Amino acid sequence: MDSFRQAARIGRHDHPLSTLRQALSRWRVRSLVSSIRALIHFGPWRHLCRAAVRLSRPPVHMAPRQSERPSLLPQLDTSSAVRQLQQSSYAVVGALHPAPLARLRSITERLPLGEYPLMHLIDDDIADLARDPQVLAVLRAWFRCEPVLLESTLMVTGGQGSLRSGDQTHFHYDFAGWHSLNLFLYLTDVQEGSAVHEVVSGSDRSIGLREICLSVNRTEQRVVRHFGAAIHPIMGPAGTLFFEHTEALHRRRISGERRVMLNLLYASHRGWLSHGRASAEQLRRRARQWAAASDA
Repeated sequence: MDSFRQAARIGRHDHPLSTLRQALSRWRVRSLVSSIRALIHFGPWRHLCRAAVRLSRPPVHMAPRQSERPSLLPQLDTSSAVRQLQQSSYAVVGALHPAPLARLRSITERLPLGEYPLMHLIDDDIADLARDPQVLAVLRAWFRCEPVLLESTLMVTGGQGSLRSGDQTHFHYDFAGWHSLNLFLYLTDVQEGSAVHEVVSGSDRSIGLREICLSVNRTEQRVVRHFGAAIHPIMGPAGTLFFEHTEALHRRRISGERRVMLNLLYASHRGWLSHGRASAEQLRRRARQWAAASDA
């Protein structure tokens, strides 16, 4: 945990109990801030805020042109995807076209472990997927307003020895703006023994005061006991695409296998806290590593 490491550096000569108290204090403050944000986000006024966004940002429905590039997902059915999202909190919508999939995998298989932010700015295939007309059709139907792409993060993960608080291997929920949705793309085969992405179907509809207060201490046993059969692993070959309600409980299952996944995060609008999460150094390092893998 970062707060424990920071405390150890700052108070290297302090008594261990003092160092622990300092770390716990920092962690509690961070958890308190997160809980306050969640209480604001999930308050009853959220419905009025969503309605206001829809009025101010109506969806753009443009007639297709002959010169437009065809969709990478011609099999994607908008009505079916939205219906699955409403019922199950996620929707598997098919596979990416083989040509861009092959180009992406030829690069991602050489990338070192890590997170690579804002990938749509440096890769044309990711940019094309992010603005694909079929993807946008689902987003417009779901948000009922014009969507905004907030993040495009490529995650290359490997084995992990233990669960850590705050890690993506714990069940958790996210939120961005007043309404948000993820589109995930597997770039490696993901089967039962892999780092499977799991989602708790319907959990986005059960978030209340109790769930927010328990968010710091949400364990696997608690989630299994409460939701049981509603926990769904999403498996499939490289190229598998699925939408997921951002507010549904989800996690990455621990596995020793290498997994590469792209996450496109969309929202109904860009909020005050959705700017500049990646540092300039992170973006420079991402560009260098992507260029090196592309040229290899």
